[in-house]
Amino acid sequence: MDIRTRTTLPLLAAFCAAVIAAISMLRLTVPAFAGWYGDLPLSLLDRVAEPFTAGLIGLLVGVVGVVVSLALFARTRGRQTSGPTGVIAVAVTVVALLLAPGNAIPVAGYTFAMTAMCLVIVGTVLLAIRRPLVGLPVAAVIVAIFTFAAIRLGGEPLLPDVLASLMGEMPQIGVTAAYLVLAACIVLSAIGPYAFVRATWLTPWPLFGPGADVLWATPDVMVIGLSLGFGMLMAGVLTLGLVLPFGERFPRWFAWIGGRVVPVGLPVIAAMIVAVLFVAGGAEFLTSVLEGRFAPVGSGAQLEFFVVFPFWLWGPALGLAAWGYAMHRADARVVAAEKAADAALPSRALHELELHESREA
Repeated sequence: MDIRTRTTLPLLAAFCAAVIAAISMLRLTVPAFAGWYGDLPLSLLDRVAEPFTAGLIGLLVGVVGVVVSLALFARTRGRQTSGPTGVIAVAVTVVALLLAPGNAIPVAGYTFAMTAMCLVIVGTVLLAIRRPLVGLPVAAVIVAIFTFAAIRLGGEPLLPDVLASLMGEMPQIGVTAAYLVLAACIVLSAIGPYAFVRATWLTPWPLFGPGADVLWATPDVMVIGLSLGFGMLMAGVLTLGLVLPFGERFPRWFAWIGGRVVPVGLPVIAAMIVAVLFVAGGAEFLTSVLEGRFAPVGSGAQLEFFVVFPFWLWGPALGLAAWGYAMHRADARVVAAEKAADAALPSRALHELELHESREA
């Protein structure tokens, strides 16, 4: 990652830590806010601790998070920081994940869906600019799909309704995001079963859904479910870019940036944020399944949830993939620098010899 990214991340972490401190202070001092916060999905810590205790811990995490983030920022500026900074940063990360309200998985799912749609649109535009003969037919197909979806929905304004629903959830999403972004930024200084399950919603035998009759009677539910599945599938493809060579350069059919090297920070930061989402949400989801909220305890359906929604595995695996990608790219840069230095040695030696001969003459 370049110096700009390395300095931006701790500053963003400091901002999120300050937000967490403010939220915790309001939770401790303003009854109305404490009541609203109490209606949020419980965090892992809130399940075992009293609200006052959890709020006090949140305040401490916010204050310490600001100090640690600023210390990490100082280190990026070449200043020395104390030895325990790394240990404290890990502690802040862990506690922040424990304090994050338990709605990380829905936040990740809808974020994936929206991001995947944006990637398809942007990628199609770049393809149409670079290769019109291919890009324009692809764009026509995508427009046809969206048109069919709109007609199938009976003209209902699905996108405005979804956006309006998301806007209503933004305060809750913002609270969760503050904890998760703090954890991800400090951490920074597959997916197939879910997509397959969502694809079965197009058949008469939908899996993990409300039933074929309900889906066809409420097409907006089907479209949202398929969008989530598409988002997860796209996330899986992008994850492969962390472990396969195609993730190191932009596709050549991208206009302007085709063939250029992918900035290391782009996939690493995105993957690490998602890994944090899945670690936090996966722990909450695992607890909910074990408590029998989705299926009776000890039933086969409970085991199916572990297999179809393996958030407990996706998070750590994605974090390891991002770490491996960063290390691989760093090694590649070192090798390239050494090759460049070796190539420059003969010409440098020749220049010094010519300079020495000119002095003797």
